[in-house]
Amino acid sequence: MQVGIAVGKITNSDNQYLSLSIRFRYSAQKVLGNLYLSLANGRLIELEFLNSGLAYMGNSEICQSTFILDDANKALLKMSPIKTIAFYLEDKLRHLLILTSNRNLVQLQIDCL
Repeated sequence: MQVGIAVGKITNSDNQYLSLSIRFRYSAQKVLGNLYLSLANGRLIELEFLNSGLAYMGNSEICQSTFILDDANKALLKMSPIKTIAFYLEDKLRHLLILTSNRNLVQLQIDCL
Protein backbone atom coordinates (compact mmCIF):
# COMPACT_ATOMS: atom_id res chain seq x y z
CA MET A 1 0.00 0.00 0.00
CA GLN A 2 1.37 3.41 -1.00
CA VAL A 3 -0.22 6.59 0.34
CA GLY A 4 -0.06 10.20 -0.82
CA ILE A 5 -1.50 13.31 0.84
CA ALA A 6 -2.12 16.71 -0.72
CA VAL A 7 -4.04 19.87 0.17
CA GLY A 8 -5.89 22.05 -2.28
CA LYS A 9 -8.42 24.77 -2.84
CA ILE A 10 -11.19 24.81 -5.41
CA THR A 11 -11.00 27.74 -7.81
CA ASN A 12 -13.62 30.46 -7.16
CA SER A 13 -14.26 29.06 -3.70
CA ASP A 14 -12.91 29.44 -0.18
CA ASN A 15 -13.30 25.71 0.47
CA GLN A 16 -10.08 23.82 1.18
CA TYR A 17 -9.57 20.09 1.19
CA LEU A 18 -7.09 17.38 2.03
CA SER A 19 -6.85 14.58 -0.50
CA LEU A 20 -5.71 11.07 0.38
CA SER A 21 -4.59 8.74 -2.42
CA ILE A 22 -4.03 5.08 -1.63
CA ARG A 23 -2.45 2.75 -4.17
CA PHE A 24 -3.22 -0.93 -3.56
CA ARG A 25 -1.19 -3.95 -4.61
CA TYR A 26 -4.35 -5.89 -5.44
CA SER A 27 -7.99 -4.81 -5.20
CA ALA A 28 -8.65 -1.28 -3.96
CA GLN A 29 -11.10 -0.42 -1.22
CA LYS A 30 -12.87 2.87 -0.54
CA VAL A 31 -12.17 4.89 2.59
CA LEU A 32 -15.14 5.02 4.94
CA GLY A 33 -15.39 7.91 7.36
CA ASN A 34 -13.13 10.55 8.80
CA LEU A 35 -9.35 10.81 8.60
CA TYR A 36 -7.27 10.99 11.79
CA LEU A 37 -3.88 12.72 11.79
CA SER A 38 -1.50 12.49 14.72
CA LEU A 39 1.02 15.33 14.71
CA ALA A 40 4.62 15.27 15.94
CA ASN A 41 3.68 17.78 18.67
CA GLY A 42 1.17 15.33 20.18
CA ARG A 43 -2.01 16.91 18.77
CA LEU A 44 -4.69 14.78 17.09
CA ILE A 45 -6.75 16.13 14.20
CA GLU A 46 -9.95 14.61 12.81
CA LEU A 47 -10.87 15.68 9.26
CA GLU A 48 -14.46 15.29 8.09
CA PHE A 49 -14.98 12.80 5.26
CA LEU A 50 -16.41 14.26 2.04
CA ASN A 51 -16.16 11.50 -0.58
CA SER A 52 -14.21 8.50 -1.83
CA GLY A 53 -13.88 6.82 -5.21
CA LEU A 54 -11.85 4.22 -7.08
CA ALA A 55 -9.72 4.66 -10.20
CA TYR A 56 -6.70 3.19 -11.99
CA MET A 57 -3.16 4.57 -12.07
CA GLY A 58 -0.19 2.78 -13.59
CA ASN A 59 -2.01 -0.58 -13.81
CA SER A 60 -2.94 -0.38 -10.13
CA GLU A 61 -6.24 0.37 -8.48
CA ILE A 62 -6.27 3.47 -6.31
CA CYS A 63 -8.69 5.03 -3.87
CA GLN A 64 -8.98 8.80 -3.97
CA SER A 65 -10.65 10.30 -0.88
CA THR A 66 -11.37 13.90 0.02
CA PHE A 67 -11.69 15.47 3.47
CA ILE A 68 -12.75 18.97 4.52
CA LEU A 69 -9.90 21.16 5.79
CA ASP A 70 -11.33 23.91 8.01
CA ASP A 71 -9.36 26.90 9.29
CA ALA A 72 -8.81 25.45 12.78
CA ASN A 73 -7.34 22.19 11.49
CA LYS A 74 -5.34 24.06 8.87
CA ALA A 75 -3.74 26.14 11.63
CA LEU A 76 -2.87 22.98 13.60
CA LEU A 77 -1.33 21.34 10.53
CA LYS A 78 0.84 24.41 9.91
CA MET A 79 2.37 24.06 13.40
CA SER A 80 3.70 20.49 13.24
CA PRO A 81 4.53 17.71 10.80
CA ILE A 82 2.28 14.67 10.55
CA LYS A 83 3.40 11.60 12.48
CA THR A 84 0.66 9.07 11.66
CA ILE A 85 -2.53 8.85 9.65
CA ALA A 86 -5.45 6.56 10.40
CA PHE A 87 -8.57 5.68 8.43
CA TYR A 88 -11.12 2.92 7.92
CA LEU A 89 -11.52 1.03 4.67
CA GLU A 90 -14.39 -1.11 3.42
CA ASP A 91 -12.88 -4.06 5.31
CA LYS A 92 -14.05 -2.22 8.49
CA LEU A 93 -10.50 -2.28 9.88
CA ARG A 94 -8.66 0.77 11.18
CA HIS A 95 -5.49 1.28 9.15
CA LEU A 96 -2.73 3.19 10.94
CA LEU A 97 0.26 4.33 8.89
CA ILE A 98 3.45 5.88 10.24
CA LEU A 99 4.95 8.53 7.98
CA THR A 100 8.65 7.93 7.41
CA SER A 101 9.40 10.63 4.83
CA ASN A 102 7.99 13.96 3.65
CA ARG A 103 6.30 14.45 7.02
CA ASN A 104 6.23 18.24 6.56
CA LEU A 105 4.82 18.17 3.02
CA VAL A 106 1.33 19.27 4.10
CA GLN A 107 2.84 22.17 6.07
CA LEU A 108 4.62 23.37 2.93
CA GLN A 109 1.50 22.96 0.79
CA ILE A 110 -0.66 24.94 3.22
CA ASP A 111 1.72 27.87 2.89
CA CYS A 112 0.96 27.88 -0.85
CA LEU A 113 -2.84 28.08 -0.50
